[in-house]
Amino acid sequence: MMKKFAFVVLMAMACMLIAGCTVVEEIIMDSPYTVDHKIKKDWQEAMMDVIVTGPADDLLVILVDGDKQRQNFIPREQMAASGKATVRFNIGIEPKSYQIVIKQSDPTKNEGKTVYKGKIDFQGGSVEIVEVSVVTKWPITNTLARVHNSGDLPIVIDYFMVYTDKGEDKYSIPLRVGPGEYGDAIVSYDKVRGGSIRVYAYSKDKVVAKFEGKIT
Repeated sequence: MMKKFAFVVLMAMACMLIAGCTVVEEIIMDSPYTVDHKIKKDWQEAMMDVIVTGPADDLLVILVDGDKQRQNFIPREQMAASGKATVRFNIGIEPKSYQIVIKQSDPTKNEGKTVYKGKIDFQGGSVEIVEVSVVTKWPITNTLARVHNSGDLPIVIDYFMVYTDKGEDKYSIPLRVGPGEYGDAIVSYDKVRGGSIRVYAYSKDKVVAKFEGKIT
């Protein structure tokens, strides 16, 4: 491993000395920083908390999204207090990969040495309708579909198409469900258990979940 690293460094030096070219990629060996993340849902987009753990220093945390970049500054005092700090970025809810780059910096937010590089891949929301049941939420009783999101990003269900012995109905009350969370939506104003029902959940005019069975 060390021989390979030394070879890469020598080649980079030769490139700069002989050809006058610029080495774009910095090599990060055994970064002292680790990065974790948590997703919080918002109505229009997701909020990603990036948790940085490591030695106290002025740091610039850069989120790379294709050809776009956003950055947040962490002062060394914040890192010194607990050995970690959190910065927040607003991201979309579509499946996507983001690169996280951390650089040494200062209060003027100059970019110094790169001390961490990593990538976060999101697969998007993944929902299923786990049950349809008559539920009383005082003082109202309705038939609700319970939706679970097992994905890693929030998802917005725009409307439900419902099929019963009374025909077809559309329920257009948007439902937003965060990763790992459950959400309930009205799919009938009837209050009769035991009837057959089919429910289709739509997001951006695509079916993302189905249910066929009895109302409990």
